[in-house]
Amino acid sequence: MPDLLEKMKQTIENYQMLPEGTSRVLLALSGGPDSMVMADLFCRLAKEARLFLWVAHLNHMLRGEESRQDAEFVRRWAEEHNLPYIISQRDVAQLRLLGEAKAVAARRVRYEFLAECAEQAGAERIALAHTLSDQAETVLMRLLSGGGQGLRGIPPVRTPYIRPLIEIKREEILAYAQQFGVAYRIDSSNLSVEYLRNKIRLHLIPYLRNNYNPKVEEALARSAEILRAEHDYLAAVTEAWISANVQETAEAASLLVERLNQEPLAIRRRVINRLLTARGGREITFAHVEQVLALAASSRGTGELALPGLRVVRDYRYLRLESASGGAAKVEAAPPWVQLAIPGETILPEYSLIITASVHEGGPAELQRLQSAANRPPGMSAYYDLDQIELPLVVRTRLPGDSFQPFGLQGSKKLKDFLIDEKVSPGLRDRIALVTNSQGILWVVGLRSSELGKVTERTRRILSLAATPYGCQDMGGMI
Repeated sequence: MPDLLEKMKQTIENYQMLPEGTSRVLLALSGGPDSMVMADLFCRLAKEARLFLWVAHLNHMLRGEESRQDAEFVRRWAEEHNLPYIISQRDVAQLRLLGEAKAVAARRVRYEFLAECAEQAGAERIALAHTLSDQAETVLMRLLSGGGQGLRGIPPVRTPYIRPLIEIKREEILAYAQQFGVAYRIDSSNLSVEYLRNKIRLHLIPYLRNNYNPKVEEALARSAEILRAEHDYLAAVTEAWISANVQETAEAASLLVERLNQEPLAIRRRVINRLLTARGGREITFAHVEQVLALAASSRGTGELALPGLRVVRDYRYLRLESASGGAAKVEAAPPWVQLAIPGETILPEYSLIITASVHEGGPAELQRLQSAANRPPGMSAYYDLDQIELPLVVRTRLPGDSFQPFGLQGSKKLKDFLIDEKVSPGLRDRIALVTNSQGILWVVGLRSSELGKVTERTRRILSLAATPYGCQDMGGMI
């Protein structure tokens, strides 16, 4: 049998579980074989790694006298090994939240307890005794329940939690305990087939091992490792996309539908799942994500979904995810009026924009050169005959009765009607940046410039205005 200490040390090194400077580790001990073997291995490791160990045990008060005896067993072990310990009890049955499953409540309470213990002990890491066998069971359990991202299994590290036995099978644990006389307790509830995990452990995995693959646990764990690496990459891609395309506030998240729909299905699903989960917790399902994607892809310009604790609104070009219990909407102050620096750069954080102004000698030929060199999205740049417009130029939001003559159209148009035609949602119309002067509206930033001051054959100086997203990479600060 390979030396389990060396195997555990290799796992610790592979996943950088104990980075340089780690001096205190909290051992989460249930009293079962996995945790007690982990404790024995850490006692051996502590001598060479100069680690200071603490012990933590929580009595969930779910198994009566058996639970009390588990706690006493761990207490005696800690005292025999001269290790400081924290042993407590919490009535999980009484602490369950409305609709919360017993196992979920026990896990939540346990992790709350361990976090408190780590703070008390000054521990940088909390060691949990999940094994490769636990990993295999988890993958199968999530596969049977239709899990997607959950197929990546149990993470070896989720700071401050580490799982140094995650590459060691349960049979290796039991063999080590027998060889070195490591005492442990047996949790009788692990023998009950009332729970899906126990059914998988006691029946399904032995069946698969005997009839299909003698190394089924290793195969499942390897699959989890592969999926975990791919998940980590896609998660990073998703976060980068959200950072560039989504405006998130405490109240809502907003994004452009056309940008979402351009992405591969895998990224679309992850973006929506990430945004929904951030606001709706664990109740979000695959079906909910698909409903939101269908709303975003619909040819209908508007629509609304009611999800658990959430409301998703499609408003033409925009998709907004917000709390269903947000109450009355807050009235936001209008962004300030700001004079543009000409030439120069004006930062407009309230509009999520930077507008850069520059002056160029020339006429239509120079305009064509500037437009070719700019390579900007439609509506994000504008050009004017500097000698035909009055300065200063001021950035503001719309006012009642505003109208302008959109470039290329005959006659003026009410700004309200123009925004409706452009499918700008009502909630965003009062946030759009307008570049104006005493003559009127020169530019609806992100949408269209005006006929005012347009470049002609008589133009000798061109004013170039370029808008760049600031803070959130949205369309002209309109989200």
